[in-house]
Amino acid sequence: MSEAADVERVRAHMLTCLQAAVPLWLAELNSTPEFARVGVAESWAEHAGEQIAAQGDILMYGGGKKGETAAVFNALARGLAAMSTKPGGVLFLDLVWCATHSPGGAPAEQQVCKSCLEAEAA
Repeated sequence: MSEAADVERVRAHMLTCLQAAVPLWLAELNSTPEFARVGVAESWAEHAGEQIAAQGDILMYGGGKKGETAAVFNALARGLAAMSTKPGGVLFLDLVWCATHSPGGAPAEQQVCKSCLEAEAA
């Protein structure tokens, strides 16, 4: 199998898993007391950035230790959940992740959530 095919296979699997995991992490975030929610979301987003920068290759090639890949994946999913709470959501893997309108990701017609833009314009 070619490297391009490997990348596409990993991308497809990751996207499917993220479409399940991000809404679950959003539910976890929403169960956090309101006064702490922003701080938790910021912590998740910061942790995701650190983990992806330091260990992002593990998502592509797997980890050497049991649970290593899952830990990095969950950091990414939590980070996407946290960033999806911001107005307009976040663009990742050609999907816009918006906590309000598309928690499981929606095809990106533009770089921000179209429904958020329409609501803002109204």
